[in-house]
Amino acid sequence: MLGLSQILLTVIVVIAVWRGYRWWDGVRRRERARLDRMRRAVMGEGGGREAEPDPGPAPGPQGRTEDTIRCPVCRTYMPVRGAGRCDRSDCPFPG
Repeated sequence: MLGLSQILLTVIVVIAVWRGYRWWDGVRRRERARLDRMRRAVMGEGGGREAEPDPGPAPGPQGRTEDTIRCPVCRTYMPVRGAGRCDRSDCPFPG
């Protein structure tokens, strides 16, 4: 059977753990709020400045994607059109 001292010790431990969790959660929330304020100041959101529009992904050399095929010998990817022969003697691509 549990004695009074064991019950009190259990209650004290539970309270200490709960207060520690609340303290740690408050620290995390304050840090997150500080980082959000810094991000808004840098990005211009709510800071009176306009945020620059996202330019999107940078275009490739010709502004489009190119299909590739995997070489079964050296396992590198070569463009489907214009694939040249590599330095290997067993290269399957025409040169």
